[in-house]
Amino acid sequence: MLDIKYKNSSLKTKIEGIKLDSIYKKFCEEFNIENKNINLYFTDDSEIRKLNKQYRGLDKPTDVLSFPLKDEYDELLGQIVISYETARKQSQNLNKEIIHLFIHSLLHLIGYTHNTEKEYNKMKKIEEKYLGKYEKE
Repeated sequence: MLDIKYKNSSLKTKIEGIKLDSIYKKFCEEFNIENKNINLYFTDDSEIRKLNKQYRGLDKPTDVLSFPLKDEYDELLGQIVISYETARKQSQNLNKEIIHLFIHSLLHLIGYTHNTEKEYNKMKKIEEKYLGKYEKE
């Protein structure tokens, strides 16, 4: 199950049309993820900057943060925080950008990284494949 929260109601209004719950369900089916919940939170640059500094030591806003949970007994796969402001700045197609950030984060939650060029290319290839599928949602 996907639990989506918003910093304010205006964000909820702007994002509700994107069928992230449907995307997550299909992603789980394709990656054999069973009975795992995700907390997804949409916020602004100010708040994500604080989180980025606290958890990554980077005092700047970022587009998305992923917090995987490694406990196999927990029903929560992890938490994702997306900055609506940064997403809007990065792309003229906001829906596509949010879907991209969501898929990117889901990959992080299941163990993908992009610390090397090889890892980056592998992750990017998967993102592009799934973005093309999910964009039509």
